Amino acid sequence: MRVLQWCPGLSVAAAKRQSDPLRAQAAPFNEQASALREQIKALKKVKPLDEAKIEALTAEASELAKKASELLSKAQAIDDSVYDLKAVNPNAISDEDTRTPEELLEIIESKGREVSAALAILRASVEGRSATD
Repeated sequence: MRVLQWCPGLSVAAAKRQSDPLRAQAAPFNEQASALREQIKALKKVKPLDEAKIEALTAEASELAKKASELLSKAQAIDDSVYDLKAVNPNAISDEDTRTPEELLEIIESKGREVSAALAILRASVEGRSATD
């Protein structure tokens, strides 16, 4: 289950009022770039090729597409600022460690005693072997 978390600060309507004009400004740039790309396709079919004109139109189309992309990305950033779009599962089990420092110290001490006991058994085993050799 995905839950969108609400981020205070900017209302949906306010974000739309700010992002819609940016999208409107980007539309003509996209249309011009698309028209230039169509011209480039037509020029590539004509023989002899006018490489200089094709290159100039390609650069212009690229510049227009870049302007449109920048405007659209600003608009998207404004829209995204309204919602925090990370997936949050409200039913997820927390894996956070809730033990106190005192409890952790006690666990470390008990494990230390277990290690000491295991080492003592190993030492006795090794000493017993070396005595029989």
